[in-house]
Amino acid sequence: MNRPFPAYRGSDAYLFISYSHRDSNQVFGEVSRLRESEYNIWYDEGIEAGKEWRDEIATAISSATVLVFFVTPNSVDSENCRNEVSFAADEQIPILTVYLEPANLSGGLRLMLSTRQAIKCYELGQQDYDDKLAAALNGYIQAESGANAFANGTVTS
Repeated sequence: MNRPFPAYRGSDAYLFISYSHRDSNQVFGEVSRLRESEYNIWYDEGIEAGKEWRDEIATAISSATVLVFFVTPNSVDSENCRNEVSFAADEQIPILTVYLEPANLSGGLRLMLSTRQAIKCYELGQQDYDDKLAAALNGYIQAESGANAFANGTVTS
């Protein structure tokens, strides 16, 4: 699937998206909805040609307001996703875990994520999922900025 939009570049609050490329169709639908709701989104589309991708990802995570980890069986098997989550935890970047489908976490992921409340969208209706996601994201953004950084503050279906 083609990347739905350019990655955010700027100094305002933004979400770093961690996902498996095998789940691109499903994840790009989610991030497109977030962008339509006026959230700034950085995902690996933001790596410029010729740049060292690990450095680019590390820089993007370090500056993110929150890392959103879209959990699927593919993402928990992805070494890159596990590294992104681990790096965010080490950098004390908040991590929001969004289960798109049931998945068994490895011991290391379970250890890193066990103290964080997750959103299991597959157990929720669309409106409940949207409300929980918006509330969680806005909470992280408000904690960082002291004020609501986004005009809309809702996720739309």
